[in-house]
Amino acid sequence: NFTSLTAATVVFNVTGWSNYTIGDKTSPALTIVSPANNTFTTDSGLDVLYTATDSNLDSCWYSDEGDAENTTLSSCANITSVTWGEEQHNVTVWANDTSGNENSTLIIFTIDTTYPTFDITHPLNQTYTSVQIAFGHGSSDTNLDTCWYSVDEGITNVTISPCLSAPADLDSGQGSSTWTAYANDSAGNENSSSVTFF
Repeated sequence: NFTSLTAATVVFNVTGWSNYTIGDKTSPALTIVSPANNTFTTDSGLDVLYTATDSNLDSCWYSDEGDAENTTLSSCANITSVTWGEEQHNVTVWANDTSGNENSTLIIFTIDTTYPTFDITHPLNQTYTSVQIAFGHGSSDTNLDTCWYSVDEGITNVTISPCLSAPADLDSGQGSSTWTAYANDSAGNENSSSVTFF
């Protein structure tokens, strides 16, 4: 007990002494190293690399948003043996320490192994009696990114923007012409379709 304090005298009455320990209140540091967030890839065996650090690190686990259960990561190992389905994945990684402090981080990536579908609707593989000036096509993909075409067998490529627009004011000239349309998606899958006409 502290009883008084003056300029001349200091008096303490100590009736007991106790040591108090304040427990660990710091959560583990947790960082996703790879892949970058919002990655599009064709790699269904994509590794998720992370670091979890804490002086008293206890365990790590993860869950993909669509999964009903968590998966334990033995010795807080990276996620390296999963075959991911073709879809967007929202993967949360957790880590805790021996005091029960917990941290988590989320990574979003998309597995896309499907090539864009591509159909040329005009001109058709046939003989025409007039110069063709329009290029009709249909392209489809969940993650469609870029479309382009060539009317000179790839010597010159012209971007189609937006992808579903139909290039016009072309000139097929006389004789045989081959026109090719291309599309790719955010994961880099590319497809093309060509038409040869006279």
